[in-house]
Amino acid sequence: AAWWGMNERRITLADVAETLCELLADDAHAGIHHLVNGGVASRADHAARLLLGNMALWEHLGGEDQAMLCELPAPHGPLLAWLDALYHEHGPLGPSAITQELQGQAFAELARRWLADAALVQGGPDDSAPSAEGMQEARQELRTLLDLMLIDRLKAQETEALAQLQSGQDPDAMARYRSLQDRRAELMARQLKG
Repeated sequence: AAWWGMNERRITLADVAETLCELLADDAHAGIHHLVNGGVASRADHAARLLLGNMALWEHLGGEDQAMLCELPAPHGPLLAWLDALYHEHGPLGPSAITQELQGQAFAELARRWLADAALVQGGPDDSAPSAEGMQEARQELRTLLDLMLIDRLKAQETEALAQLQSGQDPDAMARYRSLQDRRAELMARQLKG
């Protein structure tokens, strides 16, 4: 399908899709996802809230996703690395048990706030397992967030590869750039299908 725009330029759905993908990955919007508790929440904030509110989601993440989350800057990275260790030690815990385990952690106050936000979204501080439908919805929401975070990360790595290419420091920079660009295009296409 195509239509004619101003100046008689043919505009295709592929053009629209490409523009939407560029907007999704635009640095001006990087990390900003939606409002929670009256303030702007980053994608990392939202992912932390989802994982704290439903720790069983952690087991559905691949190694790339877990590593990316644990490598985030503070407070997200240390909190999610702690949550990973907690998961491996105890399995998925409910919000009440997580709250108890937070004692003495540097990020405890922030994590409690995200747990409270999760309780508001889920309809109350309930330690029971979510329904199959609720779990699927949470997994899809988290997958969307992680894909957007990976897109941001890949864009930064592409920029780094281009800088290395221009400086002549790395003869493999162009191949790495193309590989990163292909991976990002794949993720952006998945976002459009979503």
